Amino acid sequence: MKAKLSIKSVILMTFLFMVLVVAFNVYDMTVDKSDRYAYSQADIKKLHIEKVNINTATAQQLCTLPSIGEKTANAIIEYRKTHGNFEKTQDIMNVRNIGEITYLKLRSRITV
Repeated sequence: MKAKLSIKSVILMTFLFMVLVVAFNVYDMTVDKSDRYAYSQADIKKLHIEKVNINTATAQQLCTLPSIGEKTANAIIEYRKTHGNFEKTQDIMNVRNIGEITYLKLRSRITV
């Protein structure tokens, strides 16, 4: 058995929908958006992420990188001592436990 909507029901639902649309638009106009994109200099500095030079970084600096803990940071430093500086950022994959997936997480944050 199919339920039929009467003209009154359709008009009422349309009216309620329109009221909701107007109410949301009025609310949106009253919300203060003036400071939505206002950032202080301190906020901007927090957003700016400096790259870590893998040829000169300390273990503490290396630990700020994603997926790099104390053990891996020490392995990077040991690799530098043994093999010399990295020629390109991809060379970090020569360090034990740093593969392609880890490199992809690091590449935007490291430099040589």
